[in-house]
Amino acid sequence: MIKDAKILIADENREIRERMRDLLQEKGAKVTLVKTGTEAERCMNMEKFDLVIADMWLEGTDGITLIRNSKKDESFVLLTQVNTPGVMME
Repeated sequence: MIKDAKILIADENREIRERMRDLLQEKGAKVTLVKTGTEAERCMNMEKFDLVIADMWLEGTDGITLIRNSKKDESFVLLTQVNTPGVMME
């Protein structure tokens, strides 16, 4: 299922981006890396991805806004380090 999947990874942390890319490419995925939400939104407007993995708190356009603004049928995984339930409910 991952083989040949087009996956966009958006995270400000270079190490996280590169580790996820390496793992997914080993399984045959075609991975695009970006650092900001603005870059992610630009990529999503130019092409369709099978999966978007994004930090919830991206610079520019945050992960929640990426989902809301998605015009295509992409699947999303949001990453966060927040562990306070009240913040997650907002």
